[in-house]
Amino acid sequence: MKLDALSLPNPVDVLVVGAGPAGATAARHAARAGARVLVVDKRKQLGVPVQCGEYYPSAVVDGEPIAASAIQAQAGRCEVYFDAGPEPISVARDNGILIDRCAFDRWLVLRAIQAGATVRVGATLRGLDDHTARIMTASGPVDVTFGRLVAADGAVSTTRSQLGAAAIDTVAGLQVEVAGPRRIEGVAYFFWRDFPSGYGWVFSKAATANVGVAGDAAQLQRFLDRLLVWLAAEQPLSVLRWVAGRIPRFAPDFMKSQGSVMFAGDAAGAIDEVTWGGLEPAVVTGRRAGQWAACTAPASHLADPCFERMLLSAAQRRAQWLAAGQLDLQSLATAWYSLQTSDRDI
Repeated sequence: MKLDALSLPNPVDVLVVGAGPAGATAARHAARAGARVLVVDKRKQLGVPVQCGEYYPSAVVDGEPIAASAIQAQAGRCEVYFDAGPEPISVARDNGILIDRCAFDRWLVLRAIQAGATVRVGATLRGLDDHTARIMTASGPVDVTFGRLVAADGAVSTTRSQLGAAAIDTVAGLQVEVAGPRRIEGVAYFFWRDFPSGYGWVFSKAATANVGVAGDAAQLQRFLDRLLVWLAAEQPLSVLRWVAGRIPRFAPDFMKSQGSVMFAGDAAGAIDEVTWGGLEPAVVTGRRAGQWAACTAPASHLADPCFERMLLSAAQRRAQWLAAGQLDLQSLATAWYSLQTSDRDI
């Protein structure tokens, strides 16, 4: 895939800002509907840096199996631990997979290109004026005229600031990739009585595992250290890389269009606040944003009540836990069984 050519198609029916899972999915659906689509991404390499746990709850996207090259391992099982006890409070079969996020993003972008979209990396949105976007490329600024815009540029969205829209609330995340013998194979989530605002995770891949925590930034290092000590089976784990970032909070109006603009993925605040999972919401909201952008249906006709209720319910559960100052273990276990064992084709 050659993505860094200097020329940009102009005008376009749909401009997509961000070539991650939400943006690539939006571009594919808009292009399939016949729209002339341009995707721009400020990164010079897709999927880099990896700021993701790399867990996806299904081996299928839009009815199509995910490319084998993008899959690192099958999850197999999901465990939930409270206060890092010796035994999980719930165990469930897990049909999810551990992906190679870089390969996954490239696979999604390839599907968008095959549908007819144009994708350009190293191209940054620098300004918006009505239906004109100023894109900075290696050869200088280019003004692109568009009909509709899909903003899929992450939790800290440049498009939001260009539009003067309110920023999405976020929490801090810290993750390491580790190697070595460990107590968890598969997927595991950790909740602590003295860290009610956050949680931890372990996603075991073929040879390594992603271990992270999210919540109050001031407490992340302490709880990540605690989790790494608990996780090591026989000896300290080898830390291969660190990554830090911001994770969006759930926004109840995440699928509402704002004039000629619709947000998708993290930029929309589409997140599961029980799991802080964002890849599935990115694909779902990207698909709907692409259909809206291509004018195949108004935003009101693209609603997915089941999906929206799931995200809203997760946000409400977390709010209740925080208000109570503790975690409801029964509700937590029930939530994980329902969220992690679903076989929904997204």
